[in-house]
Amino acid sequence: MSPVVACKALKKSYRSEVVLEGVSFELLAKEAMVVTGPNGAGKTSLLSILAGLVRQDAGEIRLKGEVFDVLKHRLRRNIGFAPANETSLFVNATVLENLRFWAKLQGLHFFGDRDIQRIAEEWGVEKYLNRPVREISSGFRRRVALARAFLHQPMLVLLDEPFAFLDNDNQERVRLATESWLARSSGALIVSSNVDFARGSHWKSLALRSLENV
Repeated sequence: MSPVVACKALKKSYRSEVVLEGVSFELLAKEAMVVTGPNGAGKTSLLSILAGLVRQDAGEIRLKGEVFDVLKHRLRRNIGFAPANETSLFVNATVLENLRFWAKLQGLHFFGDRDIQRIAEEWGVEKYLNRPVREISSGFRRRVALARAFLHQPMLVLLDEPFAFLDNDNQERVRLATESWLARSSGALIVSSNVDFARGSHWKSLALRSLENV
């Protein structure tokens, strides 16, 4: 069975600063990994590379055995990404309009409002579907952004600091929703976090260290 994602010797630098070097791992379907490390260790850089937003300087990424590159838009559509600093929600549009737009952008032409309702209920934002994003709290905005990452049933989901802006109860809601998706999907999940996100035995871990001045 081909891994959902396989990375080999990834390296990334910004100018003269190396932020990632020699990063290698594999994840099979239904497997998850939490990426930990101090600020500046490259957690967000790793997820941005895997999301196809930036290109690594060296190393290789494969999705289901196929070499992944930022220009391969067909493969990029198989990835769901929720960045830590969520700026891509349209604040003057409703939650429903935001999710409709994302579904259309991902080519989900037969994805209707009932499907969006189901996703919204799973993430606990159903009562805000007809509210403009600007009128809901940062915690619920975060949940909408996370729901959007799972909307198109991707093979790989990347969550950067998913607990940002969330209180303890909402953190547990997010944890349960992600593990529910993992149990019923054929995809893999990678979470960047400074806290102990993982609980189940199916979680792997990747500890990054800051390479600055090393």
